[in-house]
Amino acid sequence: MAAEEIAGRREREILSRRLGLHEEAAQTQEKVAEGLGISRERVRQLQTRAIRSMAHAAAPASGRVRTVLAELSCVDRVPPETGPSAAERLLDLADVLLPSVAPRQAVPLLARLAGVGKVCADNLAAEAATIRLLRQESARRDATRQRRIDRATRRWAALEAEVNWFGTPAPAPPAAELETLREENSDGRDFGVWSCPKLGREVAYESETELRVMQLLSFAPQIAYYQEQPLAISYEFAGKQRTYYPDLLVATADGRCILIEVKPVHEMATAVNVAKYRALEAFSRPGTTPSEPHPDLPQGQ
Repeated sequence: MAAEEIAGRREREILSRRLGLHEEAAQTQEKVAEGLGISRERVRQLQTRAIRSMAHAAAPASGRVRTVLAELSCVDRVPPETGPSAAERLLDLADVLLPSVAPRQAVPLLARLAGVGKVCADNLAAEAATIRLLRQESARRDATRQRRIDRATRRWAALEAEVNWFGTPAPAPPAAELETLREENSDGRDFGVWSCPKLGREVAYESETELRVMQLLSFAPQIAYYQEQPLAISYEFAGKQRTYYPDLLVATADGRCILIEVKPVHEMATAVNVAKYRALEAFSRPGTTPSEPHPDLPQGQ
């Protein structure tokens, strides 16, 4: 192997310990210094000398290492426009070739072994450190999103079991045919707008509870799309004809349509909400569709 071609015994041993060669765990400079009875600075000097020796050695194994690393990392040429940069390639190589060595040490080491100078190697290491931070942040975002999806999947499965079906479940209207009919109450204390990743647009909500339901629908994979306040349903209450706008129309991934009204538990049994529910039940009877009000109910204004 290339490390065995280094002339100095002490340099070979230090590089072997630092890289974790011969199936041994990689050691820090402090650990190597302690084991050899020398200072950390001396370890750094000898390690630098060993790397320089490998980077310029004419020995066969060292030459093959330089050729392969230069080819894989593209440090000696401009990487393809659509591919990863040299720093990104070195970072990936460090993860594979030197998994027990910290990337901040492995990347410049591989760059030097690929034949670049110290300044270039340090610049590549700095770029790789930035890439690594971005990857970690992206991984955290992906993990957070997956947790939200898993939670929404479970919650929607529980909610779906409580759906009242009036007749045979029917498909929802196409998303392109739906729009918000009622102007949101922007004077409400909890009124706001949320950017929905599933719909690719902003949706308005009128309470924190309504926002949480929208977020549930947005992350639950069982939901294909939804539309806020897409219907106007006429109902009678206290001797007057009124208009009711259901909060949400939901299209499930398996082709069913569900209407949702978001209310706190303590408001569900009030007389006006019972009247709305009865109108919604009549609206959803067989023979009607969510986009076409029941003929017995006059269209509200």
